[in-house]
Parts: sequence; structure tokens; C-alpha cells
Amino acid sequence: MRSSPWPRRGGLLLGALWASPWSLLGLLAGVVGLAAGASVRISRRERALVFQHWPWGPGGAMTLGNVILDTGDGLD
Repeated sequence: MRSSPWPRRGGLLLGALWASPWSLLGLLAGVVGLAAGASVRISRRERALVFQHWPWGPGGAMTLGNVILDTGDGLD
């Protein structure tokens, strides 16, 4: 017997709502990074927007809500 997908979807929606203030801050930083040469993609695995080649920072990645600011080529 399969369980209903609604509890899982509800949990994902609640989590996205909870993280939305930080996601907005990350989105703002990502858009500024786009003007400086970053690129953006949607990651289904991380359930996040990923800004790659984000030009500021010492290296690595930073997560703000459901937005990932990555200074490298990929998250792997």
C-alpha cells in the first residue's frame, strides 16, 4: 500500500516557507552575482537555486534558505 504524497509535499512547502526570508536574501545576493558573471540553475537534488561562479568569497559554497551561492564549477 502506498502512502499519500501530501504529507511530504506539505512538509516541503512548510520548510520553504520557513526558509523564505533567508531565500530572499540569497536571491538578492545571487542576482547581484549574475551581474558580475555568475550563472544560475535549478537543482532538483538540493531543491534549491544554485548560483555558480559566484564572484565573491574565499571559495566553496554558502547556503541562504533555498539558495546556494557557489564560487566553483559545481557542488560535487
